[in-house]
Amino acid sequence: MNALSRPRTRPGTPRAREPRSAVALPATLHDRGGKRLACVRNVSSKGMMVETAIPPPVGAAVIIRVGPVATEGRVIWRKNGRFGMVGTHPVAKAALVARDRRCDRFIRHALLRRGRRSGRSRPAALPHRYLARLFQWLSTLTFAIVMCGFLAIALFEMVAVPMRVVTAHLAP
Repeated sequence: MNALSRPRTRPGTPRAREPRSAVALPATLHDRGGKRLACVRNVSSKGMMVETAIPPPVGAAVIIRVGPVATEGRVIWRKNGRFGMVGTHPVAKAALVARDRRCDRFIRHALLRRGRRSGRSRPAALPHRYLARLFQWLSTLTFAIVMCGFLAIALFEMVAVPMRVVTAHLAP
């Protein structure tokens, strides 16, 4: 075996994995469905694992943008809101690891709340959600006021009937 050839592995034997660096980088995923929020979870020089609300299908061409660093590649696996991609060019691992900062609660919340269809956000749904909560609160308040009224009427009747009897006996 010469120095330039790679050792061959038999089918079914696991290949050595490229070292990965665990990160949590807010990113933007660009694919056929548009662009959406994502979070890069680990990086190697050949690819990365990305978390998003709706992962693209296996084989899809994607671009992951973390700040000024953009990585183009294709999806090789997807599972439970995460997917693995292999870059068409070597990944700028050092630049991404240097930018590593943890996804804060806002980014994680936005990841889960972003659009459920083709990665688009649904800004029109937000006012409806607030209106639904307002309607629910007003309905509960109205129910409580009506129940208090019924309770007041029942208490008045409970006290008024005996008072009428007492008044009738005391009248001259």
